[in-house]
Amino acid sequence: MHDGVIITIDTPRLVLRPWRESDAESLLAIASDPEIGPNTGWRALQSIDDSRRKIIDEWTNNRNFAICLREDEDTPIGGVYFLLPHESNLDMPDGDMEICYWLARKYWGQGIVPEAAQAMIDYGFRALGLPTIWCGHFLHNVQSKRVIEKLGFRYRYSIKDMYWPSLKQSFSEDDYALTREEWMEL
Repeated sequence: MHDGVIITIDTPRLVLRPWRESDAESLLAIASDPEIGPNTGWRALQSIDDSRRKIIDEWTNNRNFAICLREDEDTPIGGVYFLLPHESNLDMPDGDMEICYWLARKYWGQGIVPEAAQAMIDYGFRALGLPTIWCGHFLHNVQSKRVIEKLGFRYRYSIKDMYWPSLKQSFSEDDYALTREEWMEL
């Protein structure tokens, strides 16, 4: 929601819409895959209660959207969202946000994440007035790196061996940013 209004974002193939508590089963079916959550910094979901908590506690805001195919707006196939500076591990100024995304394995390699992320970036700059959007990827996640580069982000810095309590592991990551001015030139 944005100022009490429910926001949806349409693209040629997708609808980005707010998460609903009724999405818990669909979310569990996707996010119990060990390749999904851990690549974005959260552990694989284990139960329907985990799914509900993720939706209710973290994903009910105007910065977090379920990715749905246009022909089936009731079934999420992934997510795209912004993190505020205090929610992110990135070193970014107040007023900026980090974009994050994930997608069910079945849909990898179809250009869905770049399409959803581009729509979210446009929303961030146009509707939210962000000065800069940040994005990062674990070094082992080369698919995410390709998306980041395709979207026009520019490398800023690396973080080595950062400990993620939710995953009980350390990862190195590369971090990128896209300013409003850079976005306008794309």
